Amino acid sequence: MILGACSHTEKVAVTQPGDTKLSCAEIQTEFDDMERVLREAKKNKGASGANIAAAVFF
Repeated sequence: MILGACSHTEKVAVTQPGDTKLSCAEIQTEFDDMERVLREAKKNKGASGANIAAAVFF
């Protein structure tokens, strides 16, 4: 029972079909794309109208 608290489910797939066939340049492009996504997510973090409405109604 105690060890059950340590388990987790995978929320995001860490591999995709075809990953083993990517070239170094393609892998770098994937990393660059993820960095861009993370920057956008951080920029858009905060209290949006939808977040406030969700908090008020629930």
